[in-house]
Amino acid sequence: MGVTSFGRDKRISADAAAALIGSGQTLAISGIVSMVVPERLLRALGETYKASGAPRDLTIFCPNRAGWPASAPTGLEHLIHPGLMRRLITSTFNGRDTPDLVRLAIEGGIETYCYPMGLLFRLLRECVAQSPGLLTEVGLNTYADPRADGAGTIEVGP
Repeated sequence: MGVTSFGRDKRISADAAAALIGSGQTLAISGIVSMVVPERLLRALGETYKASGAPRDLTIFCPNRAGWPASAPTGLEHLIHPGLMRRLITSTFNGRDTPDLVRLAIEGGIETYCYPMGLLFRLLRECVAQSPGLLTEVGLNTYADPRADGAGTIEVGP
């Protein structure tokens, strides 16, 4: 039996969920490695893009890496098609588990921002709470300090 609200089943297929994501939107993924990662949705989103060319230019907000070693793509590896993902905001990469995603970021195929994990989860919490913002000293005097030259950025190629 599905999750219901007043007798209506609220579940939808991964393909139907992927179809709800429009170009230029932000997708937040809060799973860690293989736990609570919407694997079917990410796979469906990649397949939808390959078939139709949409959605495009997504911002992916993923506080921890989504992907694990496997013989087939997993997690964010489903989204590495040129044009699908414009920007990735995360706290970690792993060349062993998501080698194509790491390569895409290093080669400038996507805008990439890497900030402390706890800060990103706190930011996600504040967004859901509709807070007016988040002020923190986390990251000061580190690579994430906005006063540092080039903090948190990788130049995007043509």
